[in-house]
Amino acid sequence: MATGNDRHSRHIIIIILGGSMTTTTARKPLRTAVTCLLAVGIAMSTMAAKQRPLEEICDWDAEAGQEFCFFDQQPLEDAPYQALPQLTGTQEVGSTLSAVLPESRVSFDVLTYQWLRNGSAIPGATSATFKLTDADIGKTMGLTVYGEAYPYEDAGDTFTAETPVKGHLLTAGTPVSTGTKRVGSVLTVNPGTWSQGTKISYRWLRNGVVIPGAATSSYKLTQADLAKRISIKVTGMKPLFTPVTRHIVGAAAVAPSGTSLANRTLPAITGTPTVGSALKATPGTWSQTGTTFKYQWLRHRAIPIQGATGSSYEVTAADIEHKNLSVKVYAAKPGWIGASAVSASTGRVVR
Repeated sequence: MATGNDRHSRHIIIIILGGSMTTTTARKPLRTAVTCLLAVGIAMSTMAAKQRPLEEICDWDAEAGQEFCFFDQQPLEDAPYQALPQLTGTQEVGSTLSAVLPESRVSFDVLTYQWLRNGSAIPGATSATFKLTDADIGKTMGLTVYGEAYPYEDAGDTFTAETPVKGHLLTAGTPVSTGTKRVGSVLTVNPGTWSQGTKISYRWLRNGVVIPGAATSSYKLTQADLAKRISIKVTGMKPLFTPVTRHIVGAAAVAPSGTSLANRTLPAITGTPTVGSALKATPGTWSQTGTTFKYQWLRHRAIPIQGATGSSYEVTAADIEHKNLSVKVYAAKPGWIGASAVSASTGRVVR
């Protein structure tokens, strides 16, 4: 008898001579060795795994003037991977995961299961269902399934959950933020009532971006926050529980502080008010350093001169008919309310 490793296995061949039947032997390629006792209709297989079907093949030998037949084994069909049970269920502690068979014409003779935690086999978890416990929190679950279904090749596959297992549900509070949204003011958040033993953390954000170092329940608004939206994220954490974050977004942007800039000495003009000459303006002194200035030149202290918005101005013939010239200075600083001041007037404009 030949083994399954022989590329040519010996077969019993039936030779038909008129009305009588004799037997002889021949060699023909086979995948697995089979010896058939055709005279008594008994077939024995040496396959260690599944019994593959036998097919009778006959042909006519013209030279010998006789027909000969032999039996050959047919290959199994491709493994039905699409028919294997799929992993289903909610990835939350206390829930039960299941291996559910999809709709298929394939009926498995044998199905075996092995549940996995972070890719490692869970001892004893070999049924079609698995209940998630505290040991699974934060872990990624998986399921290896092996199935046998004649006349298919054996099929096996591993399925992995898309998300880790969530912990117990945390009772989250409702945070409340208080304070005036002006530069220099302090905002404070009350986290509300959470599950006992919950650790609370805070993160203040400016236009959705975390503010470095702002990680307590209060925050003092600075000039960097002016015209920005300030929000706060309150996160609760507890062992074996899924963290919860509450986000409070401010409805309005941060306003300047309630203090206005104050002029200490008026702006001044240097130069002679004659046609073609240049006048020069200085902004005066103000209550805060770091103040920026804009200018507007005036006729009769009230009529803006179109386009004359720099710190210097060249007198034109159009100014002659007016009695005098002056300049208005606008002062600004982030976080402060802006102010303005008008210089003293020049003498009458002449040619």
